[in-house]
Amino acid sequence: MEHNIKDTINQIQNIRSQIVLNQRIEGVSAPARFAGGISTFLICLYLMSCEHSFILHFSYWMLAISLGALFNAVAVLRWFIKDTERDWNRLIPLSTCLPSLLLAAGISIALLRNGSYDMLFGSWIALYGMLGFSSRHFLPRQLFYVNVSYLIAGVSLLIIPGISFYHSIVPGSIILIGETATAIILHLDKTRKL
Repeated sequence: MEHNIKDTINQIQNIRSQIVLNQRIEGVSAPARFAGGISTFLICLYLMSCEHSFILHFSYWMLAISLGALFNAVAVLRWFIKDTERDWNRLIPLSTCLPSLLLAAGISIALLRNGSYDMLFGSWIALYGMLGFSSRHFLPRQLFYVNVSYLIAGVSLLIIPGISFYHSIVPGSIILIGETATAIILHLDKTRKL
């Protein structure tokens, strides 16, 4: 009897592993994540030499976020086009990211409306870590540590006094380090099947 229970548990675990493997989205690309981190950091370096204009800084941050999203969208689209199955259902796991993105947009609008610009970086980085948690079913499990790091860094930026929206090198460095770590994990996962 005990032997049958162990066999059943093993079969269930094998089925679960197969389901998780089928949900994996290979289109999430190491080069895309690295390019997003580099482009954000370069924009932050440029912003260090700019005047303290909210519109200017916010516009460049929107550019950085848009570039990162574009790099990742192109990578997923490229994967989907090359995928022999080309089944739209394989993109469904990406929808798990939508609640986190909606929350990030809502919090950003609330902070902007209240003039709390200095809290944007911390909120964005913490929410980016939360977004990573919602992707845990279809991305390598080692990204958990990167997501925890983003969450801790974001909360730190929220509670450390003196963080200004016009000094973007710290959040830019956090993003560069986080996206580089993510790119390395994605690359190793693709080559070693972590």
